[in-house]
Amino acid sequence: WWWWWCRGCWCGCCVAPPGAMRCRVTSDDVEAYLRRRLPVVGWLPRYSWSHLRGDMVAGLSVGMMVVPQALAYATIAGQNPQYGLFSSFVGPFLYFLFGSSKDVSLGPTAIMCLLVSADVARHDAVAASCLALLAGVLQLLLGLVEGGFVVEFISLPVISGFTSAAAITIAAGQLKYLLGLTHIRRPFVQCLHDTFAQLGHTNGWDLLMGGCCVVLLAGLRLYKDRRVQAQAQNKQEGSSRRSRRSRAVLLALLNARNALVVVACALISYGLSRLNKNPLSLIGDVPAGLPEPRVPQLNAAMLREYALKAVVVALIGFLESIAIAKAFARKNRYRVDASQELIAIGLANVVGSFFQAFPVTGSFSRTAVNAQSGVRTPAGGLWTGTVVIVALLLLTPAFVYIPKAVLGAIIIAAVLPMVDARLAWHLLRSRQWLDALVLVTTFCGCLFLPIEYGVLMGCGVALCFLLFRVSRPPVRTLGTRGGGGGGGGGEGAGGEREAEAGGILGSGVGV
Repeated sequence: WWWWWCRGCWCGCCVAPPGAMRCRVTSDDVEAYLRRRLPVVGWLPRYSWSHLRGDMVAGLSVGMMVVPQALAYATIAGQNPQYGLFSSFVGPFLYFLFGSSKDVSLGPTAIMCLLVSADVARHDAVAASCLALLAGVLQLLLGLVEGGFVVEFISLPVISGFTSAAAITIAAGQLKYLLGLTHIRRPFVQCLHDTFAQLGHTNGWDLLMGGCCVVLLAGLRLYKDRRVQAQAQNKQEGSSRRSRRSRAVLLALLNARNALVVVACALISYGLSRLNKNPLSLIGDVPAGLPEPRVPQLNAAMLREYALKAVVVALIGFLESIAIAKAFARKNRYRVDASQELIAIGLANVVGSFFQAFPVTGSFSRTAVNAQSGVRTPAGGLWTGTVVIVALLLLTPAFVYIPKAVLGAIIIAAVLPMVDARLAWHLLRSRQWLDALVLVTTFCGCLFLPIEYGVLMGCGVALCFLLFRVSRPPVRTLGTRGGGGGGGGGEGAGGEREAEAGGILGSGVGV
């Protein structure tokens, strides 16, 4: 076998008799394929101490951000807080091996958790991990067959309507934690009805802490954005080493604002508990330790129930991640492989399902922090995953003092900027009525119907309008063919009628 390999053929058919079919796949082809499907092979031999320093700083910064976010996002998915942490360490480890973008940070996101929460919550974490398995298999298969192009069929108005409706639905679902209410149903209309019906039972302490945290987090986010712009200008103008270090420390603190706010509120809650006067609603005990690997208990009934939802989760998850990857690749001047991103996300979901994780994808906020912190390679995810593991092993006893209002405030401050009103205003100002109708249809469908039906409704309306435009292209008649007598006039009239029809036969008449 080694002689066949040295000759350049990995299957051994190069020793076949003359005239027989020989294998065209050489060892160079296999090596190139492995380099493409395992990107770590390409950049790991060039790894240096400077790369290690940048990846460590960025990975620890993202880790301080992902721990409180994971605890908060688990509440959106209807799961216990530890499942958010279970979903946060498998993705970064696998993306280190299979990811093609140095900036992307995989983990739970608000939109993915919302897709999980609709029907899965009543089956608890078992169904959530089965949904991650189904979505991961679909993403993996699409990546292997180079199927990344399918997301191109989801138009921008559909995406905008979906994200805006998702942000409003998520924010409305977190009001119960800011108000200290219980027994609130999940659908948007029922959630608002139950919330307003129970306003008389509002916990004033939860409202005070949650409201202050929302204002503080929103203000810190706005201040951070302005500091980033100022830092970019100072880089162009030049500055001293001391000022650069002070700005880097300040930026790291601003990036860790969620963790700092959680720690401060947990200390307040701990002090009140020591005085036996804690009126705040707490998240309760979080089991310590890593999840025990187990095979997802997928059966035929779950397969029938979650087949459509798995398709939506797979496509939306990939769309969210590849949009982030391409944006930062364009900014930092490198290329990403869409099919390889599908494979990386699919493997993260498949392997994560064995660790009781729900579906994950790329996070825009954590990816932005990763890039701003100076990440050099996907190895930054190793440090992020390590922070999550340390939190699971050592910090869970302190999680019992975290108020629910703080987690709700973190989510509301994170999702409100997702509401995209600028695109709707632009479509109305430019009188693109069909695109505006697609956006409104998707928005209303995702707001008042299950998310998957709202997305399918928007895609269906967009497809109908696309077919309408294709069947009636804009046609300009440059002139009529003149002629003597009635025959010439008939030809001219026929040609003009054909041009006005604007059908497929008339599409080549004029431009």
